[in-house]
Amino acid sequence: MSVFYPLIQALVLFAVAPLLSGITRVARARLHNRRGPGVLQEYRDIIKLLGRQSIAPADSGWVFRLTPFVMVGVMLTIATALPVVTVGSPLPQLGDLITLIYLFAIARFFFSIAGLDTGSPFTAIGASREAMLGVLVEPILLLGLWVAAQVAGSTHISNITDTIYHWPVARSIPLILALCACAFATFIEMGKLPFDLAEAEQELQEGPLTEYSGSGFAVLKMGASASSNWWCCKCSSAYSCRGGRWKPSPQAGCCWRW
Repeated sequence: MSVFYPLIQALVLFAVAPLLSGITRVARARLHNRRGPGVLQEYRDIIKLLGRQSIAPADSGWVFRLTPFVMVGVMLTIATALPVVTVGSPLPQLGDLITLIYLFAIARFFFSIAGLDTGSPFTAIGASREAMLGVLVEPILLLGLWVAAQVAGSTHISNITDTIYHWPVARSIPLILALCACAFATFIEMGKLPFDLAEAEQELQEGPLTEYSGSGFAVLKMGASASSNWWCCKCSSAYSCRGGRWKPSPQAGCCWRW
């Protein structure tokens, strides 16, 4: 049973990721005084794309074709380790903070290389921007999370969450500063204003996606939606101040947050 619940959590989080992206699109449209698409538009787009043929550029290689499946595989793996509902994981070593950061780095690496693998200068611009953001943002996120790891005396995200919850408020100034740094980095990772440009979103923020079509594009959209939401879940899990202790559940063989 300790394997069952993390797998269910991963599948549920992955299924909900397009819904969260749809809510974001609706909120942005309202802020721009537009009606915008429906909340379920992301699901409609994915279903429509899955029924179409995937066409790859003539100059593309195996990296271009493999990237959608790498993105989805990495995001599903990360979702089994995030302490959103349970902290039990079929792969306990994935709960380590360093492991999660490297998994995110793998996804970003393939996403950037896929844009360069097409041979198109149009997608190369977006891929270069994605790589540059990774170089600038990930050290901020790493240092912010490392402060929490130093406080907990462990790099396991479950231990970090439990320690921070019981940490005295009078000694929480370093954690607050680290949380602000993580929130800033997560905001950039999610691609929200002012770090995206609505007039050139396809050219800059989604540049590596330009040459994808059909089912490959649908799979990559699902992975990209999950990636932006996972960053938020990761930081909120590490700095979570809600809920209670990690309480063992003998029926499930794992731990639940209550």
